[in-house]
Amino acid sequence: MAADKRFERPRRDSAEYLMRSYGKMVFLGGLLTREEVDGYYDKCMELARGRGDREEIYNTSARYYRDRGDYERSTAYMDSLLTHYAETGKKADLGSIYIAQSHLYEKAGDYAKALEAMRKGNDFRYHSRRDQAQSKLAEMQALYDVNRLELEKSRLADRNKLFLLVAGGIVLLLLAGWAAYQQAMVRRLKLARTQFMAASEEAQRQSRRAQESEKMKTAFINSMCHEIRTPLNAINGFSELLLTEQEPAARQAFQSEIGKSTTALTALLENMLELSQLVSSEGPLPVAQTDIRLLCAERLELQKQLGNNPAVEYVNEAETEIEIPTNAFYLTRVVDNLLHNAAKFTAAGRITLRCRNDEPRRTLQISVSDTGIGIPPEKQEWVFERFTKVDPFKPGSGIGLYLCRLIVTRLGGDIRVCPEYSGGCCIRIELPY
Repeated sequence: MAADKRFERPRRDSAEYLMRSYGKMVFLGGLLTREEVDGYYDKCMELARGRGDREEIYNTSARYYRDRGDYERSTAYMDSLLTHYAETGKKADLGSIYIAQSHLYEKAGDYAKALEAMRKGNDFRYHSRRDQAQSKLAEMQALYDVNRLELEKSRLADRNKLFLLVAGGIVLLLLAGWAAYQQAMVRRLKLARTQFMAASEEAQRQSRRAQESEKMKTAFINSMCHEIRTPLNAINGFSELLLTEQEPAARQAFQSEIGKSTTALTALLENMLELSQLVSSEGPLPVAQTDIRLLCAERLELQKQLGNNPAVEYVNEAETEIEIPTNAFYLTRVVDNLLHNAAKFTAAGRITLRCRNDEPRRTLQISVSDTGIGIPPEKQEWVFERFTKVDPFKPGSGIGLYLCRLIVTRLGGDIRVCPEYSGGCCIRIELPY
């Protein structure tokens, strides 16, 4: 083990394995030098005492002192081992231990104790063999009883056959009625079993859903506490500074920060209210004729003003004259969330909003792409789950993309990350109309 460096086991407790290995080396004392055996014995005892393994201490010590010719200490350790087995009730071959102890007493010249140990060992062996014989006898008796029952069963079957032959006509009528009754009962049992299985599966689904709901509720509360506390702390802090600051420029900066925090807190609460309303309702969303090109241009310009980042270029690649029936309010929320995410993860570069009308397929395609940090391929579906964030250190509640997918799905469309885009992140929406 010390020479093999191919594997590391930082969490593996190898104390028991080493203890057993050192004990085995002590039992191989005839193949080693006395110094080596003494070293292995000391190591084994150190580990055994640390683990409180009395059985290993007594067993290995008895063998160690027997090989050293100290028969008195060896037999004493055997007595301790026997006492340990008696106290713990652990099963062991006590007869062999007494026989080995008898040989040690004989070598030590204590023939009286050797005779006593030999008698105890023979008694234990006798009782063990007697128990085995009784167990075998009980097994044979059970087999005999089974065979007798089988014989009685065979005789009873023969009597039933004779009775069936005598009462042929009547039995046929009874069997026909019984078969019909059994078939009806089988159908009823199958139906009951099917209903029971369905109820059981539904109960399991409800249980899993309840557990997941509890976990999501806890995650939601933790996330909301953090996200609400951040703008509230900013509002409280800058409000206190605003009351004591006399410099106009500083007061204006404080007011600007308070406004940003208020806007962020309002947007967070609006997202939560919309999410709650969408989850609690199941009906189709109302639609009306909407100018998609105008909607996209307004949201892109608004995000450009809110972002206020001269290092980011905002590009509008919407086609001209796109009007389709959709829900303008909720589609605006989707576009705002996608643009906000793109701005949040793009420190410098370009954000592009594309809009195309696929008339042959009667499908509207909207995509928002950026040159930011992007999303790893293994997380491109995961980001649409509730309370998930690509960067946990970025502000946000983790429900933006989940809300987008919920809205797009309610509008009958589909939203996903573009797997072919490699310059950052691109999210595409397809809405049929």
